[in-house]
Amino acid sequence: MEERKSIKLGSISAGTWRMQDLIPAFTNVLEGLDGSHELIQKADQFIDRWDEENVMEITWGEELVDKLQAALNEFCPPFIYFGAHKDDPTDFGFWLDHAALEAAMKHNYVDEVRVNVCLHGNIELSDLYTGENIWVIV
Repeated sequence: MEERKSIKLGSISAGTWRMQDLIPAFTNVLEGLDGSHELIQKADQFIDRWDEENVMEITWGEELVDKLQAALNEFCPPFIYFGAHKDDPTDFGFWLDHAALEAAMKHNYVDEVRVNVCLHGNIELSDLYTGENIWVIV
């Protein structure tokens, strides 16, 4: 069985949209999840040659930020996303997708997982068959 890499919910970069801040932050997290991911080398090359006067560099940097976000989303368990926080577009990290979880529970779209919400507000998502926790928010 393949070992699942764990992610930490919360912010990894806050208060900025600058590519020269976001790309290293996103790359560090991606490196911890998959040290051989192809985007790591591209990000390192971008950081080494960054020139904010070059319009092509800016365009390429924006595309790289989007690709890094997509790559980090691939590591997210169900109902978790990587991106800007819904209440602060300059706060990037891993977040619970409340709307998707609520919609899935309301319409019984939660397959092969069990969602438990306790009286204190803790939420637990576990595999329906093995009982293994996928994520827990306390």
